[in-house]
Amino acid sequence: MSFLIETAYYETSAGDRIRIAVNYGNMWRPIFWFEVSKDGSVYLGPRLTSISELRQGSKPVGHESTTIKYSEGEIVKDSAILKSSKVSFHASGAINSAGDRLFRDSLRKLTQQQELCLALFRHPQNYSSIAKEKIRKRDVCLNYHLDENRPIQGLLFIAPKNNMRLVQVQPSTYQVNLIFPFSGLQGCQDLILQLVLSHGAKGAWPPYTYTLFKTKGVQEREL
Repeated sequence: MSFLIETAYYETSAGDRIRIAVNYGNMWRPIFWFEVSKDGSVYLGPRLTSISELRQGSKPVGHESTTIKYSEGEIVKDSAILKSSKVSFHASGAINSAGDRLFRDSLRKLTQQQELCLALFRHPQNYSSIAKEKIRKRDVCLNYHLDENRPIQGLLFIAPKNNMRLVQVQPSTYQVNLIFPFSGLQGCQDLILQLVLSHGAKGAWPPYTYTLFKTKGVQEREL
């Protein structure tokens, strides 16, 4: 099986809101965005103009893997929370998502590259397009080689600036690695974010957009 990796490196600064757009139907469709603040915190989410349904949930991971069904999760009914699909990873390790406060390793203490989150995208036709004149300086517009039978996923990795490695996703047949360095952060080491867009196994496209991330158990939390 042939395999292709395309890699691009971008000059970025803290506070830049970076939108990832793919070309579908000769229109640019932003599907994901992220931003690194001056203190090293990361904010991100799918690019949705409206949210009709929001679910949240958690499952234990056994032997480094787990299975999550599209129908799982509890429906969030709070209208204020429904207005935003944003997830924030504070540099301290706190995670704010759908009204919950969770925890992971501190971004200030990273010594090696870690997966920050995984995004499973609906088909690009479900995302609103933007006109060419609305494209911003920090938008990343990709002529991604879409396979109608293989859904796109996005893996976001974070690493200390001196310890990043290029990720190859298996069993993907095509992927794009986007590299974003962030220097001069306040109270946090220099970081590199690596977003990997890929498609692999054949299957149906997800009915929703999903954002998945690992958290620490209660007994492991660092307050």
